[in-house]
Amino acid sequence: MWQLSFKLKVKWGKDKHVPKEKEGRDSGLLYHGFGEPGSAYAWMNSHEMQIQEENIGDYIAIGDLEIDVPSKPMDGIFYQYDENSALRTYFSAKLYKDDRLVEPVDGFNDSWAKMYVMKYPDKENKYGEWNDIDLICYGDSSIHMVNGTVVMRLFNSKKTSDNSPLKAGKIGLQSEGAEVYYKDIRLKRIDKMPEL
Repeated sequence: MWQLSFKLKVKWGKDKHVPKEKEGRDSGLLYHGFGEPGSAYAWMNSHEMQIQEENIGDYIAIGDLEIDVPSKPMDGIFYQYDENSALRTYFSAKLYKDDRLVEPVDGFNDSWAKMYVMKYPDKENKYGEWNDIDLICYGDSSIHMVNGTVVMRLFNSKKTSDNSPLKAGKIGLQSEGAEVYYKDIRLKRIDKMPEL
């Protein structure tokens, strides 16, 4: 069983690059990854703890997997983590017409809302400061923490294709066109889900 506590510090540099030079700086912590790189859009199948300016701690489903998050509707079609709300399943939805990541499908936002949930509360430090990131995984559950605060709890991780529990996999760090610094990366096995 995948039982771990993963910690790191992250902050943004100045540089931005094509095709995201006019967007917020973007990266991510991928976990429970499986399959070949590029098997799910540009990445492998994986859960993502978003590391993006103003969105650190959000969740994105990438590829053949899904997870349940207690969440409430926001204005429009998007949802936000709320520990007192019912569980809602997030899964990967087709965002592009082909494998080149160049042309969004019709209903892009609807597809995005099926695979994306916003964290709560917002604990991200201002630009230029280090942020402490904690990812805790125990069995089919995980916790996203930003600067010492739980911003999301996730449950029932599984593969969409066969409904088998997804409790293990590879870890990856994304970089999507922006200068980003990581340090003090630590991985530790745990024998129970901590009380936070």
